[in-house]
Formats: sequence, structure tokens, C-alpha cells
Amino acid sequence: ASRAPEVRREALGSAMAAARADAEALAVAAGGRLGELLEASTSGLHEPPMPRLQMARGMEADMSTPISPGEQEVVGTVVVRWRFVPGR
Repeated sequence: ASRAPEVRREALGSAMAAARADAEALAVAAGGRLGELLEASTSGLHEPPMPRLQMARGMEADMSTPISPGEQEVVGTVVVRWRFVPGR
């Protein structure tokens, strides 16, 4: 069974933690802090990569493509918004 869904969720968790750390740094630099989470979403792109453009256009593709069994790249992308709370 594929672990892709589990690994993707782990990547999303890491992406969310990084986004929050960046947002907190920006809020502090602006003299405030983060408030409540207003919105969070993922990129929604879960489709396999498209074939090379040359192949899609019918050009010759006689070169070999190295494939490593069992290896996949999983990327988690999040878009988040928090309320900014000004400092006192």
C-alpha cells in the first residue's frame, strides 16, 4: 500500500509549522503578534507530473529516463491567514 497520503499529511504539517513561524516573525517585526487563524487551505494539486512538453507535442523521445523504484517527491503547500494583533 502506498504511504503517499500519510507522507503528504506530514509534509502539510511541516508546511503549516513553517508558515506559522514566518507569520509570527513578521508580526513581531511589525510590533504585534498573531491572532486567530482566519483561513487555511492546501494547493489542491495532487495530480502526477505532466509528461515532458516535447513528448506531448509528438517529438522524438528516444532518450532513456532513469527511474528509481520506490522514490517519490512529496510536497506540502499551504496558504494561511492570521489576524494581526497590534502591540500595546
